[in-house]
Amino acid sequence: MSATKNLNNRFMQEMFMDSLNVPCMLLREYEQIGITEQELVLLLRLLLLYYKKGNFTLNMTATEFSITEDEAAGLINPLVAKDILICLGEGREEYTLDGLFVQLYELWVLDKRRSQKNATQRTRRAETQKRQLAEVGQLYRVFEREMGRSLSPIENEKISQWLEVDKQSPELILEALRRSVLHGKTTFAYIDKILLNWRRQNLRTSADIELHTEEASKKPAKKTAGERVKDTWL
Repeated sequence: MSATKNLNNRFMQEMFMDSLNVPCMLLREYEQIGITEQELVLLLRLLLLYYKKGNFTLNMTATEFSITEDEAAGLINPLVAKDILICLGEGREEYTLDGLFVQLYELWVLDKRRSQKNATQRTRRAETQKRQLAEVGQLYRVFEREMGRSLSPIENEKISQWLEVDKQSPELILEALRRSVLHGKTTFAYIDKILLNWRRQNLRTSADIELHTEEASKKPAKKTAGERVKDTWL
């Protein structure tokens, strides 16, 4: 058993010492550069020839593959047409794998750009979430300050509803709170009425509300007998 184990270890060591360094990107992305599985196998053998000899000729390819030069040309020409192999000048019958490396480089550049873009987007999302959490925390603190007390569970739930269900921004909720305070009606029911009215009129920002309030204030108030004039600032 010991002799077999030592033999296997020696075999494994020599096998990996006599190995070919194949770019993993080529194995992953060969279809992206228009290479078929058969051409991939051919390229692996050409890589071995390239690493041993450098640039290679039809004759060297034919000898390596034990085929005729015409058969070697039949294997190589499709890769030349795809700019995977580069023929070094007309009539020289010498080829290089530079075309393959250029295409892999272009894929590598695109991958790095995508990775950088994704990282930037993740950073922006994290910053946005952090800012939103800070705004929500500030929202609750302002409510407690204006109410002069801690909020009840029901009031906390109401604020959550404005944010999560009604999709109201903290900015808009604070504006509704500010207006309710100015008019001496600091109740959740009144604030909810303000927000509902704004939502029906599709007023989504403080700028929208200011413009709406300004336009409403220019219109003459109309009322019928027994009716109150509606608040123009709602």
